[in-house]
Amino acid sequence: RVMCSTSRSEGGSRILVEAMACGVPVVVCSDCRNNVDYVRKFGGSAVAPTPAAVAKGIRMAMDEPPPDARGKLIEHGVYYQATYAKFRAIVDGLVDA
Repeated sequence: RVMCSTSRSEGGSRILVEAMACGVPVVVCSDCRNNVDYVRKFGGSAVAPTPAAVAKGIRMAMDEPPPDARGKLIEHGVYYQATYAKFRAIVDGLVDA
């Protein structure tokens, strides 16, 4: 399994982090700054926004995952989800007040 996002623009792609939390390798296109920031911080691959580069990135993620990539992805994904949930609860509390 591989999660691939070919988006050119994302405000904050939660689906990438959810994939990471499940231990799924992530491949994103290098022209989407926010997605590139996620994979640089948490792990994954940023590839050129061409069909050939995306296909190669997917093949590499499937064939040659980095050592202990699954454990690291899960750790970072779960951490981010927990942090986001706490932040969201604070914001919701402020809005409801």
